[in-house]
Amino acid sequence: MGIQQHETLIITTYDKSICEELVSKLSNENKYCLSDYHVSPVNGYVSLTIYTIGSKLGWKEDKFHKNNIYQIIKTIKTFDFDDGSNPFDFVHLSYGDWGAEIERTNCENKY
Repeated sequence: MGIQQHETLIITTYDKSICEELVSKLSNENKYCLSDYHVSPVNGYVSLTIYTIGSKLGWKEDKFHKNNIYQIIKTIKTFDFDDGSNPFDFVHLSYGDWGAEIERTNCENKY
């Protein structure tokens, strides 16, 4: 047995071309759990999700997945504007046997 703690990253922006640019900057390694684009029915926001890998906590696949999420967040930060804002909103979530938590986000009001 082992502890199951899923890790997921949700990314949203206002422009599909910016989202496509982000995906083009990701290595194939970073794309293995990447969803297709989802366009919201209201206002046309574009979202991507990095789905959970399903590994138990501490396994090599879990470490690989966490590292990929951090690499994707690092790539998102390359889109920062001069004022520190960014065209992407993201939230990195963990949930499972140890409960649920927001691990990282670039939204100011993190609860």
